Formats: sequence, structure tokens, C-alpha cells
Amino acid sequence: MATAPDSQHGDNLKKFDLSPLASYFDSISNFDSISNDDHRQQFIELCDWLLEKFPQLEPVIKWNQPMFLHHGTFIIGFTVATHHINVGPEPRAFMRVLGEINTKKIKHGTKTYHQPFDKPFDYALLERIVSETLEDKREITSFWDHREFRDLGEMPQELRDKVVGNRRSADERKAAKAAKAASKAQ
Repeated sequence: MATAPDSQHGDNLKKFDLSPLASYFDSISNFDSISNDDHRQQFIELCDWLLEKFPQLEPVIKWNQPMFLHHGTFIIGFTVATHHINVGPEPRAFMRVLGEINTKKIKHGTKTYHQPFDKPFDYALLERIVSETLEDKREITSFWDHREFRDLGEMPQELRDKVVGNRRSADERKAAKAAKAASKAQ
């Protein structure tokens, strides 16, 4: 079982008003999908490590999932599955680390990656994601980051397409709409 560096079970969680998380962690104890006590412990250690490393984060439950916010904006969220923890950063943060995720052969979806319970937790990757997201969203006041992905041009196009999909900029949407209208007019 992977253990969070320098943390004791629940120590940092005790420093917060955890009324939103308390009911979640109470339900974790009886949560059918986390039937393995070691997995439940790993998840609690992960949350504790996150709060120790980034005390400015606020633990909340939204959409029945534990998330961590900073000044009201989403930083990272988790979904606990039977065999892994699904790590869900902001798409911009995910795009930045997708190359590293692929290099490490970590299983992932289009905007999340899996941290298996039977492998050591990659705290360095998580720390990088959270640190970069805090920096990237320091001026953002909305919950989700709605900025375009243009400034992430260093990402290879095939990886960018996988994460962003068919998402187009406002200018691209206007141009496509104008082209469609022009073709109908002919």
C-alpha cells in the first residue's frame, strides 16, 4: 500500500471544518465501492497529504465527489473506484501533464487519469498538477476555467486533440458559421 509522505491518517483533515467532507468520509466507511479497508485508508491519506502540502485548499463535496478548491475555483477532484482513484484535474492542467502520464504508462481518459491502489501513489505528479493549477488559476474567479487552450501550443497536436476534442475558439466557430451561411446562400 502506498503511504502519503509525512502524514498520519486524518491529521490535516482535523484542521478544517469538514462538515461537507465529514458525511462523505463517514459514507466512505460503508461505501460499497470501497470495500477494501486499505483502499479507503489510501484515499484518506491522499486527502490528508493534499491538505498538508497545500493548506490553502478547501475540501468540498460537489456532485457527490470530493474536490479541492482555492478562492472558490476548482483545483482538483477525485472519484474512488474499486481498483483505482480517478484523478480529475482542470483540463488545462491535464493537458500539461499528459505527456508525462503517457511516458509513465499511466492509464487515462480524455481528462482524468487512474491511480491504481496496488501501485505507489505518484505524489510528485499530483504535486506538479496542483502547484501549476494554483499558479494558472490565481486570477480566475469562476469555478471552472473557461479560457481557451491557445497558450498550450507546445502540446503535440495529437495529444491536444485528444484532450480538447472538437472544441474550437470563438473565432473558429464564427468562421465556420459564416462559411456554412455562405455555402447555403449559393
